[in-house]
Amino acid sequence: MARARAEIGGALGGKKTIGEDDAASLPYLQAVVKEAMRLHPVAPLLVPHKAVEDGVEVCGSAVPKGCTVFINVWAIMRDPAVWDDPDEFRPERFLGKAAGVDFKGKYFEFLPFGSGRRQCPGLPMAERVAPHLLASLLHAF
Repeated sequence: MARARAEIGGALGGKKTIGEDDAASLPYLQAVVKEAMRLHPVAPLLVPHKAVEDGVEVCGSAVPKGCTVFINVWAIMRDPAVWDDPDEFRPERFLGKAAGVDFKGKYFEFLPFGSGRRQCPGLPMAERVAPHLLASLLHAF
């Protein structure tokens, strides 16, 4: 909390309100939002998918054609094989080399809004509004 508030205070200078552009230029704040969405995804299960052909294998199990597959994003984003201390809130994990990890669904270990054609249509709005809202709240209180 102290680090996020210090970053916001340093970026604002003498301004009383924070704008969307200000919030977008705060790397630690962006990391806090990503970490919060990693621990608490908007939809823990993605939209169901169907296997379109025989021979599909998911985690070592054969999935027959036509079967419905549910993707548990909550479990993926808390997988200890991918994340160090997966149940801890550590925004620092999204700084440095992981700073390029985004919400777009390219990184399969971080899918808070899904991926591909069935990705959440609210992603562009959430990507701009969530950091701005959080920065405004931290700055005001």
